[in-house]
Amino acid sequence: MTGINVDQQLTVKYEESVHSTEAENIRSQGNRIFSEVTKQVNLLHNHRENRFNDYQIQPLLHRKLSQMGPKVAVGDVTGNGLDDVFIGAAAGFPGSLYLQNDDGISEKFNKNQPWLTDQSSEDMGTVFFDANGDGLLDLYVASGGYEISSAESAILYRLYINTGNAQFIKDESALPKMYTSSSEIAPGDFDADGDMVLFVGGRLVPFRYPAPAKSYLLQNENGKFTNVTPKVAPGLIKPGLITDALWIDFNKDGQLYLVTAGI
Repeated sequence: MTGINVDQQLTVKYEESVHSTEAENIRSQGNRIFSEVTKQVNLLHNHRENRFNDYQIQPLLHRKLSQMGPKVAVGDVTGNGLDDVFIGAAAGFPGSLYLQNDDGISEKFNKNQPWLTDQSSEDMGTVFFDANGDGLLDLYVASGGYEISSAESAILYRLYINTGNAQFIKDESALPKMYTSSSEIAPGDFDADGDMVLFVGGRLVPFRYPAPAKSYLLQNENGKFTNVTPKVAPGLIKPGLITDALWIDFNKDGQLYLVTAGI
């Protein structure tokens, strides 16, 4: 059915349907839009979850909040013009970086990477962006999940600096101490100063769902981030439970605006 007008109720009867040759052609082997290429690109990733029973803490939860990952970041961290992938991990396991070569084959590149020592954290929000303006994509990982208390250091966020050739180091001094379970990070230069500002959306308060979580607006000064939320956007301190965020110039006036989704 095409060209349907809004604001009406429709009753569709299967027995009155008309055979569509277009739909039949799409279903045929030679006209499929998508095809399975996992083995060809060698991205054979096996996500493992840690065991945790959310319902022992809050029996009336609508779903397990400790299994909302893994989150994925995509970007060219080697500078070869091809997208690479970082896949976050559950608490107790390391995240994984996969590099793409000219043949489209992905190779796991985890040796000596700093996230191997951060396995106590649950990787939730992940994003590649140039944090320090050196032209290389760095990796920001927001810790989250339901099973780690807001008072534990494992819930602190992490910034891994790309030193070249996709080798990263952890910058311990780049971020303020933020004890919030998060799942979304949105970088954007909303003040047009050349440095990427970060919006970090709070997803939940561990053990207290659906209490509102803290969110943060982080100002970037030469790769060092400060929390400017109370001064710049106090309405973002506790905006609810953020599930997605995006910087966009929706009215074409040349300025970036922040759009969030939540539940």
